[in-house]
Amino acid sequence: MDRSLLSRQTIPLFLQFLLISGGIAFSALIPPAHGAMVAIPLVPQMRSEGMSRLIASGARIERAGPTSGSLVLVADRNAIAADAIRHGILLLPTAIAGCRSGSAAA
Repeated sequence: MDRSLLSRQTIPLFLQFLLISGGIAFSALIPPAHGAMVAIPLVPQMRSEGMSRLIASGARIERAGPTSGSLVLVADRNAIAADAIRHGILLLPTAIAGCRSGSAAA
């Protein structure tokens, strides 16, 4: 069998596999549209200002998060996402961030 033919057939399949598995992995990192999510400040200098801004945008603090300086918030993701990005705060679903399941969602 011609090796060039084999590689021409397998490369597109491999790329499709990578795109699909990457999409699934990425979708697992998106916090819920509304409910409990973990806010992790990536820039320590912006921690208090950024968290204050998220609360002003409608987020409610549920409890301390799994890492130092992080918080579990109950919020509408779309309402706080722009402020989170501006202030260097990563929003993750509670399951990915290592929080217990069963956190309250308003």
